[in-house]
Amino acid sequence: MIDINTLDFRKHQPKPSIAPEIKFREEKYAALSNGLQIIVVSNHKLPRVSVQLFIDHGLTMQGSKAGVIELTGQLLSCGTQNLTKAQWDNKVDYYGAHIMT
Repeated sequence: MIDINTLDFRKHQPKPSIAPEIKFREEKYAALSNGLQIIVVSNHKLPRVSVQLFIDHGLTMQGSKAGVIELTGQLLSCGTQNLTKAQWDNKVDYYGAHIMT
């Protein structure tokens, strides 16, 4: 068994160093006919597609309707007019997706 008190690297705090430069690939911009703006940044290291949808509603005064935004977000995981909650969950799982609210 190794005595962790004898390990030299645990006796001293690491020295600070300069953070490595992170290089992102050039982004590409596009817009769909419905006005949805798209930003694409390619990274071909993994066979994966990541999609994020951000809804910019600006500064919102909810007033007497406080909590409506959170409730609407939670409804995303409750099914649709055409799909039950179980069907919706199965489709999300099928695509390997994760819905965050």
